[in-house]
Amino acid sequence: MPAMLRVRMPRATPSMSDNEPINMAETATAAIDQLLGLLSDEAEPPKTLLPLKTAVAEGDEGNIAAALYCVMVEQCLDYDMVGGLLYVRWQRTRTRMAPCGST
Repeated sequence: MPAMLRVRMPRATPSMSDNEPINMAETATAAIDQLLGLLSDEAEPPKTLLPLKTAVAEGDEGNIAAALYCVMVEQCLDYDMVGGLLYVRWQRTRTRMAPCGST
């Protein structure tokens, strides 16, 4: 019976291996820009985006983190990704239920 070889796999390391602090304002600003770029023409921005922008302007990292979390939750609950764009869930459903622009 052949002997089993144990191969040591390298451990995954986080991208910030030096424990660099995360700049929450930069992270949130990038998330805002990315989210706005993903919205379809019909989709309104999430309502939670304004409190996030306010938190970034005030610079309180705890508030930024909480507001960013709220935006992510709203995005997950109220938006669907279709063809690389975000649609408000009810808009996509309505479009599917009423094809060809009928009401």
